[in-house]
Amino acid sequence: MNLLLVDAHSLGYFCQQGATLTAGGRQVQAIFGMLRNIRKYCRELNARPYVLWDGEPIKRPAFYPEYKGKRSDNPKLKEMRIQFRQQRDDIKLMLSLLGVRQLVAHDGEADDLAGMLCRRFKSHVEHIYLYTGDNDWLTLLDDNVSLLNVRKDEITRLSYLGEKTGLQTPRQYLEFKALVGDKSDEIDGVGGIGESGALELLNECGSVIEFVKKARSGEITVDDFKGRGRRKYFALANNEFNKKVEMGMLDIFRRNVKLMNLADLEMMPENIETIPPRYDEAEFENKCLELSFQSIVDEIEVFVTPFKRFCL
Repeated sequence: MNLLLVDAHSLGYFCQQGATLTAGGRQVQAIFGMLRNIRKYCRELNARPYVLWDGEPIKRPAFYPEYKGKRSDNPKLKEMRIQFRQQRDDIKLMLSLLGVRQLVAHDGEADDLAGMLCRRFKSHVEHIYLYTGDNDWLTLLDDNVSLLNVRKDEITRLSYLGEKTGLQTPRQYLEFKALVGDKSDEIDGVGGIGESGALELLNECGSVIEFVKKARSGEITVDDFKGRGRRKYFALANNEFNKKVEMGMLDIFRRNVKLMNLADLEMMPENIETIPPRYDEAEFENKCLELSFQSIVDEIEVFVTPFKRFCL
């Protein structure tokens, strides 16, 4: 059996930005799009879906108060999220009526639920597909864990990670992100080391820890690197103070690894709700009629078949 771990907000936001659909004076395109897309990949990948919902994270903002602090400033994004939020209850209900398992991290994020389920299931299933638009989930890749991008209909397997990122392992990708930071989450990088520099450092030494060991022992020097910012690599090794962030560079790196590491479950939420599936084809069809999803109603037996096969 395969699993499809769905990043509900990532997929929902993507579907919400598609062609506008309305029913009863409100937008419903996120509902329609999520149902169609989850069905599509259950069928194509022969996978049982788990839909994972974000809540309001507590541990990351407590550890790093700036985390995602400015995400709501864009008015268009703010409005899009409001429109999606108004459809969430219907999405949860309709997925439940199709027998889909759902988890809500009330005090955390879907990212952490994905890390938890990968750890729990990857030795018990053939393959896990991470269905998201969030590249942070690349840190969870394994021999039988791949990422399916919601925007590009593209699968990244562990063997393709080097081609996609220039890095060979999920741990290297995590360290790369920790060095350069993540603007979308308002996480500062160590300072002075950009993407090309981080790639050079990690490809030359394999890891930041290995680089620091070699730099401090004198086994490796500035002349062993070609990047313009190579002197900053050695500032990192010496934990040089970053005045803007008011921390040592190596301390920033360690902080970022803790924030970004989805595999070690250190930021795991404690308040996790399971939405019980209750398969009811008739009620699902009635809900589709209410929302004017005529294309689903017209092929209802065909539409529900993948859910019957993989969810019941």
